[in-house]
Amino acid sequence: MMVSIVWVFCLFVGATAFNSTHHKLTLPDNSDFYPCPADILFALDASFDGLTASNFNQQVNLLKRYIVTNQWNHFERIALTWYNKETTAHYGFDVISDKREFDLYTANAKQKDGTSLYNLLSSIAGMRSNNRWGFLLNVYIFISNPSYGDIQDSITLANQIRVRGTLNFIILGTSITEKDILPLQPDSVVSWTDFSYIPLEVENFVKYSVDCCTACREPDSGTTKRTPKTTQKYVPPTTTPAYSIPTRRPHKCPALAIVAVAASISHQTNDQFEKQVNFIDKYLFTPYFASVWGKWKNLLLTSYAATTDLSNGYNSLHSYRDAVDYVESVPQQSGSSLTDVLGKVLNVNVDPFTAQNAVIFITDAQVQDVQTASAYGTMLQQRGALIFVILGDYVDMDILNLMSYDYAIRLDINKAGLAEAYAIIDHLQCSCKMVICNDVE
Repeated sequence: MMVSIVWVFCLFVGATAFNSTHHKLTLPDNSDFYPCPADILFALDASFDGLTASNFNQQVNLLKRYIVTNQWNHFERIALTWYNKETTAHYGFDVISDKREFDLYTANAKQKDGTSLYNLLSSIAGMRSNNRWGFLLNVYIFISNPSYGDIQDSITLANQIRVRGTLNFIILGTSITEKDILPLQPDSVVSWTDFSYIPLEVENFVKYSVDCCTACREPDSGTTKRTPKTTQKYVPPTTTPAYSIPTRRPHKCPALAIVAVAASISHQTNDQFEKQVNFIDKYLFTPYFASVWGKWKNLLLTSYAATTDLSNGYNSLHSYRDAVDYVESVPQQSGSSLTDVLGKVLNVNVDPFTAQNAVIFITDAQVQDVQTASAYGTMLQQRGALIFVILGDYVDMDILNLMSYDYAIRLDINKAGLAEAYAIIDHLQCSCKMVICNDVE
């Protein structure tokens, strides 16, 4: 199985040149860092243009009390700034020493007129990276009311920042939506529109979306290859979840993924179909998994019965709402062909060096269909993980085992929830972004 390895160069600002000597860093134990080993920069929106004084204070409170909690540590790899028309102040890396100092510095933020995302990103692009451990840079920008022109002018700078790690936005209020900032190609976005309470997806947004891949590593000789499994892993339904409700953050998954909804009326009542849709909407695509589905353009949704609907391709989804709208619009049809869906998924044109996972919901398995589909399944395993989500009691595992796959889980659709969704997520084949960090002259 081919696994994608993305080489991204760290741009250490202030360097006059790069040489070919790579850092050989002594990396600390990942467990020493909360929420994980990563460099994180927060930028507060300090403009009167989109926020009242009360809303501004609620933003500050969100950051101090709910996002950066007392569990956080190693504040030397946390940076802070705020912006309006200009980026008025910032505390770079190796400046903040502990939670107390972080709270004090955050309280120094003051509102002014005007707003300029361009000036903020220019300032961030000019900040020296924390080169102590070579972590990826994760930028989190609170944003309320940028102009169309400001967003367009900021595209090049956004690209430069994303090369160093991730660029993420927390939208405040209702002046803009996720689609308004799509030209910046953010890694993940969350909206906080009702300031009367803090939704869990807002409170947990950072710890569930931060990229914890260790950045600096020695260059590899090439793309690694995983040997396809000769035996499958199957999890039957149980009266208690096979997986407990997760407490750890889902891993970042920069790979592509295709999710195929089982739209057949064969062995599936209308009520069962609606519960399948509800599981996908409410649990599989929950904001809890923002680190996995944050880049919606990397997700392709399809549905199948006797034939497969592949009318949408990659880059057609831009938000959680888009994904939900698609799944809820799928009509039920007659027939069921595993051969057709796997064959068409295999024919989706993707970069051969990019991992692509296939998550197939299935209600029926016939011997001839499975045997014919087997060759497609083996080739899909070369791209990523092939995962079957079994619905109902009509899929005989002896028949499904006639083909190779990576993981299968049979859902009790009346009880399935977050634990089962996590089990699916946890078996995606992902590749950690690898960065070659060079010495600064």
